[in-house]
Amino acid sequence: MLKRHFIGSALLATLVVLASQFSVARADGGITITSLSPSSGPVGTSVTVSISAPGLTYGSSFNLTFGPNVISNISPVSVAYPSCAYGATSCNPIGQLVFTVPGQISCTVGTCAMIAPGTYNVTVANGNGVSNTVPFILTGITTTTPTPIPTPVTTLVPTITSLSPSSGPVGTSLTVTGTNFTATGNMVNFGNGAVINLPATGVATNSCAYGATCSTIWSLTFTVPANIVPACAYVAPYCPFAQMVTSPGIYNVSVANSNGTSNTYSFTVSSTTVASPLTITTSSLLPNETVGINYSTSLNATGGSGFYTWTVTSGTLPQGVTIGNAPCSFGTCARQPALVGAPTMVGNYTFSLSVTDGTYSTTSQFTMAVVPLTPTAIPTPTATPLSVCQHAAPPAGCVWQGIDMYPTCGATLVCNTPLPTPTLTPSIVNGGATVGTRLVRADGDAKVYYITDSGLKHWIPDIATFNSYGDSWTNVAVVSPTQLNMIPDSTLIRLSGDSKVYKIENGTKRWVTSPDAFNRNSLSWSQITSVNQTELNAYSSGADIN
Repeated sequence: MLKRHFIGSALLATLVVLASQFSVARADGGITITSLSPSSGPVGTSVTVSISAPGLTYGSSFNLTFGPNVISNISPVSVAYPSCAYGATSCNPIGQLVFTVPGQISCTVGTCAMIAPGTYNVTVANGNGVSNTVPFILTGITTTTPTPIPTPVTTLVPTITSLSPSSGPVGTSLTVTGTNFTATGNMVNFGNGAVINLPATGVATNSCAYGATCSTIWSLTFTVPANIVPACAYVAPYCPFAQMVTSPGIYNVSVANSNGTSNTYSFTVSSTTVASPLTITTSSLLPNETVGINYSTSLNATGGSGFYTWTVTSGTLPQGVTIGNAPCSFGTCARQPALVGAPTMVGNYTFSLSVTDGTYSTTSQFTMAVVPLTPTAIPTPTATPLSVCQHAAPPAGCVWQGIDMYPTCGATLVCNTPLPTPTLTPSIVNGGATVGTRLVRADGDAKVYYITDSGLKHWIPDIATFNSYGDSWTNVAVVSPTQLNMIPDSTLIRLSGDSKVYKIENGTKRWVTSPDAFNRNSLSWSQITSVNQTELNAYSSGADIN
């Protein structure tokens, strides 16, 4: 009678060993089995276990339990790294393990007891913990004769046979030759970093002895990087190791893929000096700036590592302008290098800017014109006369004002005297630039205001602030209290060159924390006045406006 034999407890997982120094265990959640496919079948069924787990990489090892059976050292046959939202608390790699439903209960040597149809719990575990339990229904067996434990199959790991050249500067094209590379998905370990997703080309050998198995010789090419990116940057959303600049020295080179990790060869980096691939793309003719107006124009470059530092190498920037970051209105945004600030001097400027990524650098010359600000005329205050009670016609230029109700008829004769034309003084708004703003105070009152470009009056809080703008007391125009009261107040300020907006209330400044808070409190963007650091410091801090 013909007897069929058990397939036995077979491991169909592909074993891949990734260099241990590049594995990153992430404590952002435990192991989870998301599905078994199929979830039922007879002995010998190949089952795919879909999991998510911290530290899941090619070459990581898991133990799988099938009822009382333990199948050890299973490596994933696929690994993927999902795109994780910033600040996510759980974002693990996902992958698949494969095992074969065993035909007998676990044992170490000899023959093993038969396994019976029924429901068996499946779990997965590694150093991070044990997964949830998912049932598998064993529907039947395929033989009545138990089989010995099979001999494990040896997986062929990559082997490097040559590295050419063995030395050179950053930017050298390196060819790695060996066996058991894969057509795609190879990773080259270079020192403490990695270059990923490299394809390889395989050529079958023709000089094989009679009866021998011919192997395939593989080769792949990569460029010696200027900056070493740690391997964990490719396998986890958050990597604790910083990118490092390649420096002269000896670096170990190995190849890792789904077959495992190869032996190492040494490569000597002789120099970091290569032709600069950096290019400045910002136009050499920059947009015009206006005295006292906040300015921002982006500085852009391509090539290199993408981590740029900008400096002035010759000439000078306009006074009040620096190299910084393009402003954000509120909250967090990407920091874009830019020329920013409020220029204080009219003129034409020529200067050179250099950009470097730590290895390469390049320089370009730029020109910029700073033009004067056109003064805005002060609004003419108006008065509305009351005519409830009968009065004699007012003299020219005068009106009756007040609570003019019978029987008291308490109107007061008010004569509007046109504002005197004061001398144009250095602007309070723009830190001392010569622009046309006016300084005024009410007759009989020492409080001095400046009239903004928007036609609002802004109180100068103290003498130190007045002097910090370089203004003269002889240039303060005196107007009537009625005229001054007709001009709306400016109560919104921000530091020149900064995006934070404050509301002034009773001598304190209250930060408006977001655009929503700004709009929710019915504030007007057109009524914001720029001030200098001395004036901002003159106000005590109050509660934030949310």
